Amino acid sequence: MNKLKLLRGQRGFTQEELASQVGMTRDTYKNYEQQRTEMGYEVLIKLADYFGCSIDYLLGHQTTNTLQLDGLREEQRQIINLAIKMDEKQATFALGQLSIIMKLPDTQIAPARPF
Repeated sequence: MNKLKLLRGQRGFTQEELASQVGMTRDTYKNYEQQRTEMGYEVLIKLADYFGCSIDYLLGHQTTNTLQLDGLREEQRQIINLAIKMDEKQATFALGQLSIIMKLPDTQIAPARPF
């Protein structure tokens, strides 16, 4: 199975939308996805970074896609772990709340209270 098509589908993007996200034309991306053109080293790195997967996974040498959490703060890891457990309704609500939080100036964000 083509990993690029699978990963793009998981994000719900068209080829044109994804190509725009990673800074290439739709035709260029389509040729990579349809395996008409081999990806160079720079393209492999760019796509692996974008999708959060290994180059081995993109090339089919690794059968499972493990999310790369290297370099994330502990709070970011906790958010990801919670998000993985959410159903669709919870995820939609959480995304809305996170979008609001991201727009707030730092001075309006109160310190976290323990649960």
